Amino acid sequence: MSAAAAKEKETVEVPTAEEAFNERLCKARKIVRKNMYWSMGIGVVPMPIVDLLGVAGFQAKALKELSDLYGIPFFNHTIKNILAMLISGSGTVYMGYPLTQVFAQAIGGSALKSIPVIGQVVSIATVPVIAGALTYATGQVFIQHFESGGTFLSFNPKKVRAYFQEQFAEGMKIASEAASS
Repeated sequence: MSAAAAKEKETVEVPTAEEAFNERLCKARKIVRKNMYWSMGIGVVPMPIVDLLGVAGFQAKALKELSDLYGIPFFNHTIKNILAMLISGSGTVYMGYPLTQVFAQAIGGSALKSIPVIGQVVSIATVPVIAGALTYATGQVFIQHFESGGTFLSFNPKKVRAYFQEQFAEGMKIASEAASS
């Protein structure tokens, strides 16, 4: 084998910036989808409030996985505050209702689980879809934030309200389709 052929064989292809971006984005979206489905699954748990705590756990897990992917330091106490501000303080509207009303429905759906049979059937129709949509929207917001060079410390929930609302609506469609299949 000639020296040139040996050198060519040793050369490792380095992905272009666009290829690296696309690969990272694909991995980030898989993280969000996986945790969205886990959130939907935990939304079916028949124990009131346990389901909502589980959903918050999967949202935090998604953010931890995204922070690892993007090389962003993860601060557990900061994440809890960010999630609370992003979701409860967003003031967004979905289908003509304030998002806080959607959260009230999720909490109410969770509480309905304490009513045998009827409450459990009704809650299974609402809680998983809302849980999935919230996890999806949260993940999408942070993908955008991390892709633009942001960190948890530079995150400003007020600046992403409209995008969160848009992603929540998209998440509702995706979660509804997943729940009905």
